[in-house]
Amino acid sequence: MEANVMAGRALFGRFQLPAGSRRCAIFLVQEKVMQGTSRSADSRAYRRIAPKSLELVLVSRPVAFAFCGRLLVQQPAEVEYFDPVRDWPQPIVFHASFAVLMEEMAFLGDMRSRCELLVFAQANPARLPLTMGIL
Repeated sequence: MEANVMAGRALFGRFQLPAGSRRCAIFLVQEKVMQGTSRSADSRAYRRIAPKSLELVLVSRPVAFAFCGRLLVQQPAEVEYFDPVRDWPQPIVFHASFAVLMEEMAFLGDMRSRCELLVFAQANPARLPLTMGIL
């Protein structure tokens, strides 16, 4: 994980689910919790690169395709966008989290604000490109 991945930044991830199927998704970094409190330069660098935890927010498929559809269309044919309803282990109550095998992770850029994302998430999907200023 790169040191510059801080809260509010967007990431692209391609990963393999426990069942073996491959998926991709766009995530927003909600929170990055650092490790330890050592003051040595080596420890500070390690803390930034290998955080204790990383809380990610999954961007819904319509917003992700409006945000960076060309990137998602370029993925291999067997790689679909992650759908929590279909891909998350059931029942969700017993699987609050699960491990995935990351194949690729890329930094996409900053989101202007979390409030802006809320506007996009609530927009009519047909008008989403106009809302984002693409058209």
